[in-house]
Amino acid sequence: MSISLLFTSPEQLGQLADIPQLQQYLNTLAPLFVSLFVALSCTTSSSISLEGNNLWILRSSPVPKHIILLSKVAVNLTITVPITVVSCVLLMISLGTGWADSLLLLAIPVIYACYTALMGIIVNLKLPKLEWTNEVQVVKQSAAVLVAMLLGFISLIIPAGLSFVLTSVDGRVIMLGAGVILAGVSAGMYRYVKAQGEGLFLRL
Repeated sequence: MSISLLFTSPEQLGQLADIPQLQQYLNTLAPLFVSLFVALSCTTSSSISLEGNNLWILRSSPVPKHIILLSKVAVNLTITVPITVVSCVLLMISLGTGWADSLLLLAIPVIYACYTALMGIIVNLKLPKLEWTNEVQVVKQSAAVLVAMLLGFISLIIPAGLSFVLTSVDGRVIMLGAGVILAGVSAGMYRYVKAQGEGLFLRL
């Protein structure tokens, strides 16, 4: 999508979709569009369940268990953050965003990447599915994946809805507020994993 917008201007898309203010909507909501795909790319919500019968190897390893959990978060971020940054830079070029919109476009999806990765690992700790015969059962049919996707969508729908409802408020203020809240929540989840991860992991 980011690459395609380099060849099709927002004005042309607005004419095709009969939405004259599409450029404005894209500039404001672009961080959420990118964050949607980040939320759909969360790997941590199934990373513990995929260990299956081999979980005992991690449980018996001489490594602090919160390090194991955070390493799974790091794998997710290694996948999502570089691609997100490249996509956001391409969107900045195609949309011609100002400095404020560009900062939000770069920061908000990265914050969502941290939020969804940490949230996914916590949800998977609470809702593990260790008995399975096919990886598809874990990746597409487990409760942890469904709950993580639902929480990700809710976190996206709220700021998007507020942007449409509170038309008198600058959309950038709403995006900034959402980013600050999610950054705080992510920091809280990080501390929770460090403090409680050992106990939660050993109870699996």
